[in-house]
Amino acid sequence: MTALEEFKLISGLTPSLPKSTIYFGNVNPEEREQIGSHVQFNVGELPVRYLGVPLISTRLYHADCLPLIDKVKCKILSWKNKSLSFAGRLQLISSVLNSLQVYWSSVFILPTSVSKEIEKIMRGFLWCHGELKRGKAKVKWKDVCMPMLHGGLGLKLLRTWNQALISKHTWNIISRKDSLWVKWVYTYRLNNGNFWEVNRKMDTCWSWRKILEFRDSLRHHIIHQVGNGRNTSAWFDNWHPIGPLCNFVSHRNMCEGGMSRFSTVADIVEDGSWKWPQDWQHRFPELFSSPPVTLVSGIEDKVLWKTNDGKLIPFTVSDVWMDIREVGAAVPWFKLVWFSQNIPRHAFILWLAIKCKLKTHDVLRAWMDISNLTCVFCKNGPDSHSHLFFECPFTYDIWCELSGLTRWGNIPHSWPLIVTHLCNLMSNSSIWSVINRLTLAAAVYYIWQERNLRSHEDRARPKSEVLKLIKEAVRLRIIGLKLRKSVATLEVMRVWDLHNMQWIDSTNVYSFPNDK
Repeated sequence: MTALEEFKLISGLTPSLPKSTIYFGNVNPEEREQIGSHVQFNVGELPVRYLGVPLISTRLYHADCLPLIDKVKCKILSWKNKSLSFAGRLQLISSVLNSLQVYWSSVFILPTSVSKEIEKIMRGFLWCHGELKRGKAKVKWKDVCMPMLHGGLGLKLLRTWNQALISKHTWNIISRKDSLWVKWVYTYRLNNGNFWEVNRKMDTCWSWRKILEFRDSLRHHIIHQVGNGRNTSAWFDNWHPIGPLCNFVSHRNMCEGGMSRFSTVADIVEDGSWKWPQDWQHRFPELFSSPPVTLVSGIEDKVLWKTNDGKLIPFTVSDVWMDIREVGAAVPWFKLVWFSQNIPRHAFILWLAIKCKLKTHDVLRAWMDISNLTCVFCKNGPDSHSHLFFECPFTYDIWCELSGLTRWGNIPHSWPLIVTHLCNLMSNSSIWSVINRLTLAAAVYYIWQERNLRSHEDRARPKSEVLKLIKEAVRLRIIGLKLRKSVATLEVMRVWDLHNMQWIDSTNVYSFPNDK
């Protein structure tokens, strides 16, 4: 009450005591009554929402996160009745649903069950446009969350993303950020010691134990760049080429050598030479094999993030995410599908086709009884990726017709070879390279659309109409590009019968009709 009175005198703000609430944690009933006799506050019960997240005195449970889960579900329900393509749903998941839990994930280590439930909701929205149903997911969620370069869709696994966001707390402690929380941590949690040496005790709070549990996975990434050497621990910080010295120099070794566990780098270097005890030369030859660091007075020590490829950069959560996430081998067809000029809904279907995850009859047969496995176009070959793109006479004719509008060269006669062939043609970002990729994605999209119309709706469009749709989609996309006037672009105008184009130079953008 004295503190509130002092706050009122300094700030000029008078707290409304009847509107205030007091919360007790681990306080016996007698003490509660004594405190209650001195204040006029209402007594509240934990947990309570504070700044949008639950304020609790114990670990975070699944029930505490129900408001977050409900928020995600409400977003899904508001989109459910809208006509969205796979690409549209992917964009909403990436830009909206993933961001809903960022604030919570930057404050708490979310329970695994919560992360899995939110991911289940996202998975259901992506593949089913609603509740997830068995057999509807075309690609494993783990593969979907791979980077696009490695064959995924670039979504984030929430558990790993949560760890990347929480790493900010570790970084603030290590870099001694000027904040009240960091000062409190050093005073009450670390006793002004080093973050890396404090033990994880079971009698401390759950959130602090989780931060300590996760620190080991970050340690080899956090590098201290020595300036004057006064703020870098000689033993526990990662500044030496061989890593933290405490890995092989024990506390007893430090004491026997007349050194303190609180020693900084400045304490062990003098006049450009190490101050190691002489008897350590045989016990720890690694310490003498490396040249002494050069101390520079007036320059503070820096803490930097070391990426997986060895670069030292300033800390960002996105860089942590890049380094701790699971990755696979880069796929050769990445730029064939994902490039800045693509049509998203076409690119998504092409991605599924290249991974052979479209629901053709040969794929469905794994868990459904499919009696008719014949192609809906030619009625002879199987309904499979290999036949549909482009071995079938119907689709092969489309392919041959489009070859005159592109620079595909000699086309192989099977879908896997076609993908490999086009990957080899992507040597630059020229207009013809863009058109090759746009045409491929549009052809796959509209052939798959036509196949579904004939299979599920008993509707058939002539080959000429499918070709017209493919050409029109590519033509409209080309018209929307801003290109530099060149021999290649003029040839594109002629081949694709474009009525107007936009040319761009270093200062202006011009639009010219095709006949000029």
